[in-house]
Amino acid sequence: MKKLPVSELLRLACIYAERDQQEFAHSIASCDDMEVEQEKVADFVTQLREYRLKRWGRTKLEQEMEAMVPVTIAELAKRTVEAP
Repeated sequence: MKKLPVSELLRLACIYAERDQQEFAHSIASCDDMEVEQEKVADFVTQLREYRLKRWGRTKLEQEMEAMVPVTIAELAKRTVEAP
């Protein structure tokens, strides 16, 4: 097993923490008495994301998703019918 550099470990920890906290914020969104906590968690997710983007930039997936071109269902159906 290859050892990762400390910077890469920190980057991955930041990505996973951001995702976990975001999922937690979504899970408590349906609870009426958790509005304040949800706002705190959402603010924390924003801070993690800003730090990650400033320090390491976008992930490969984020870059690929940004470069994607949306395709309508009609266009997709047209391509499917035209395919040999």
